[in-house]
Amino acid sequence: MTNCFYSPLLNQLICDKGPSASVLQDIAAAEQLQTLAEKLDEICDRVSGQVDAADKAIGAADIAIRRAHQLGLYHHQLVIGPVAISRLYGPDGPPECVELTQAAVTTDLGCVAVVWCSDDYEEWLDSDELYDAVSKRCVPLCDCGPAVRVRLAREIPGLLRSLLWGVEKSRILT
Repeated sequence: MTNCFYSPLLNQLICDKGPSASVLQDIAAAEQLQTLAEKLDEICDRVSGQVDAADKAIGAADIAIRRAHQLGLYHHQLVIGPVAISRLYGPDGPPECVELTQAAVTTDLGCVAVVWCSDDYEEWLDSDELYDAVSKRCVPLCDCGPAVRVRLAREIPGLLRSLLWGVEKSRILT
């Protein structure tokens, strides 16, 4: 688009070709950045609501597990779910490994995250030391980051059902 006007002072026609291609690219990049920032903000809003719900559910489950443990309904049990989160380590982590996270329910700690380096996880799968290797990697779920709590909270109902099934099948109450 070209805009022209006559300048009596200079006694000539002055034409402005409009914004250059690089200016238009800068504007498009800024608009794209704004759109992406708005989408990220929407995701953050959605996750914030999920964090509150997950924290409430995790707290209730932890209380019930501790109470059942105190009553003697079970003794040192661990139920572990599948790998639910797989992500690259940050800049300080080992470059050749991936961080793997599983949800678990343990009678000692309640709802936990089990965090592995992918190499250690592969070794554990091939080993016979189930409980010791896992128990060293347990982090109370309430101590994990918000996004991790939300993701792993989805796994907890099935794990708690397994723990409850074990209590019911133990015949301790019959």
